[in-house]
Amino acid sequence: MNYSTLEPFILCGAPGGGTSYFTKFLRGNGFFAGTSLEAGRDKHDHLGYIHRRKWHESPFMSATLTKPLLIQMGVSHDAAIQGHYELVYNKLHEYGDEWWQELVDKNYSKFSGRLEEEFTPAETPYGWKDPRNVYLLPFWKKIFPNAKIVTVTREMNPSPSQEPYPGREDEGVYFAKNVGNPWLEKLFYSHDDDFRFRFEDFYDLDKVNELLEFIGLKTLDSFGSLKAMHKELKFQPFKIGK
Repeated sequence: MNYSTLEPFILCGAPGGGTSYFTKFLRGNGFFAGTSLEAGRDKHDHLGYIHRRKWHESPFMSATLTKPLLIQMGVSHDAAIQGHYELVYNKLHEYGDEWWQELVDKNYSKFSGRLEEEFTPAETPYGWKDPRNVYLLPFWKKIFPNAKIVTVTREMNPSPSQEPYPGREDEGVYFAKNVGNPWLEKLFYSHDDDFRFRFEDFYDLDKVNELLEFIGLKTLDSFGSLKAMHKELKFQPFKIGK
């Protein structure tokens, strides 16, 4: 199947850099983030529950495509999370266009047909979020030449969660420790994209509406509407210094 007519939004950013709430906010305004996620939108015990703090990632895209592809590439997302940004950046830049095409040819038949099931039921703008998308942009652009790349950047994380898993620090902790590191910037923010949103602008109605308009979602009519949306989605204003 040729996916050249599909136009997903590929959502990018650094782990711990606000990608989860960014996607949650878009979902709250009508964005369709994949059938495997949206099927649980109203179910408290499902990964797709709209009021969950994390992760708002398509289980299908993550488990079936992204993680297996990274294994083939020899790229460790855990290494990036733990601050080894230069190592991962340099590994990615070993690959040229021919190599990426070979990766597509090798894997295409494994997911042909299933991507359409994941996204074409959408009646609104659609796509998926994953900080690992940054590693695979050349791959995705070959599959979806009409895709739009959207990146959320972040300049601070003043109070990251400490331990979402037993014995493991949250991605936000690593981000907070390394924000400003030039290799973090290179790895997660130096790519070409179609739209870029600063996480700290989530209380700026004009900036938020620029984002919504670009995605193709209905804009908000007032700052009160923006605050109400953040309240509904349990946004924490101190995360942006408010």
